[in-house]
Amino acid sequence: MLVLIGPRWTDAADSSGARLLDREDDWVRREIATSFQSGNRVIPVLLGEATMLPGVAKLPEDIARLGRLQFLRIADSHAEAGLESLVTALTVLLPGLVSATDDAESQKADAARAAKTPQATQPIQTAKASGGAVAVNVGGNLHADRARFIGGDGPGD
Repeated sequence: MLVLIGPRWTDAADSSGARLLDREDDWVRREIATSFQSGNRVIPVLLGEATMLPGVAKLPEDIARLGRLQFLRIADSHAEAGLESLVTALTVLLPGLVSATDDAESQKADAARAAKTPQATQPIQTAKASGGAVAVNVGGNLHADRARFIGGDGPGD
């Protein structure tokens, strides 16, 4: 599981000012906690140069170990290189994934397989970050399309 963390992620609040991560029913918190409980690999991805990994004390107990994990970073000023780095790291950790930098023949074969696969099995995950959005297509393969930062103001900021 990739946990995309922007500079204000731990402080995101609802309309009443309550911190979202403190709510037991917050879906992001539940997804992270479930991943830990299931023994899944969890990788924090820090979005932007100013983003720091949240300290254990700033996180609810059920996801506190997130604050002790190794992380990857996608810098605002080098988003394309950061995405390429992320894809490379993921293809090393998960050898079944195919990097977007693979040769054209491999990409054509991937596209042919994808065309035969129902769309429901190939969701596109989008996360907002301070200064931009990052899109990663996750299906049987992983591809990071060239991304550009377009501004964000959601809870992932």
